[in-house]
Amino acid sequence: MFKVAVIVGSLRKESFNRKLAMALDKLKHDNLVFSMIQIDDVPLFNQDNEKELPSSVARFKNEVKAADAVLFVTPEYNRSIPGVLKNIIDWGTRPYGQNVWAGKPTGIIGTSPGAIGTAVAQSHLRSILSAIGVPLLGLPEIYLVYKEGLIDNDFNITNPDTVKYLNSYLERFNLWINQHQSK
Repeated sequence: MFKVAVIVGSLRKESFNRKLAMALDKLKHDNLVFSMIQIDDVPLFNQDNEKELPSSVARFKNEVKAADAVLFVTPEYNRSIPGVLKNIIDWGTRPYGQNVWAGKPTGIIGTSPGAIGTAVAQSHLRSILSAIGVPLLGLPEIYLVYKEGLIDNDFNITNPDTVKYLNSYLERFNLWINQHQSK
């Protein structure tokens, strides 16, 4: 069993990506246990606060450290990643030498009502993560177009083909984690 720290890059209560994360969790892949990481209480990064980390930052970093892998589930804001996501990535690398992301097998997935889903945000996120030593699952890439009714009120994916597609992603992600656990 692999513990996966799931980080949703949106703070909105009814976030499409939060719904997607919950729906992925309901698919209940046999080897993956999802743990949703709270980020709404993490303050903006300020290097002046590195010596004595805010408690929410310390908690967040410890939760990521304790996980076997990370899954980012992110929207796209203005053709990039949300500021809240960049903020926690920065906190996760600080203070210098205490990068919780380095070596942590990671995947990215996202949904948006736009025709290209979250492709540009994921591209930016890939660039950032490669610079901080993250072994990132390259394929498959999932830029899910969100449509009303795709995820029901109980967080079930309503389209069987999408369920199959997401299950195949989780299988590949499981293999990716397994491949990088011994390193």
